[in-house]
This record gives sequence, structure tokens and C-alpha cells, in this order.
Amino acid sequence: MYEEIQEYLTHQLKMADEDRQIFTESALKKIFKETRGILRLTNRLCTECLLDAVSRKKTRVSRRGLVERVIDDYNYLDLAGSFSF
Repeated sequence: MYEEIQEYLTHQLKMADEDRQIFTESALKKIFKETRGILRLTNRLCTECLLDAVSRKKTRVSRRGLVERVIDDYNYLDLAGSFSF
């Protein structure tokens, strides 16, 4: 199932005219684990990660640098229910 999420995100990025691999493999694995492969949750978490990356002028989304920070922010703000963690 992880591979399906990876293919899905690659496709979504290509549709947005982005050919680079923006998410590191460890970031994708963490996203898959946290969202349990549910596309609605995957989309939401990836969007938040991309917004955080842009605000920090980062060109890649990594597990340690961005994904965990976004998850922590949602937990801190008590919005985790939105992700259904």
C-alpha cells in the first residue's frame, strides 16, 4: 500500500507540473504510517507539509525537518482529530 501512496503523490506532483521528488522516502513512509494510507488524510497532511516547506524556503519535504513538525503542530493545536491520528 505504501507504494500506491508514493505513486499517487508522484502523479499529483506531475499534475502540478512538478517533476522533482519533493518528499523524501522517509517522509513518505511517515506520512503513510500517520494517515494509514487514507487518501483524504494523505492529501491534507501533504498539503500542510508543502505549505510549511514553502514558508521555510525548503525544496524538499523530509521526515525530521517537516513532516514531524507538521504532525506535532497539529497535535499541539489539538487538530489531530482532523487527521484522525
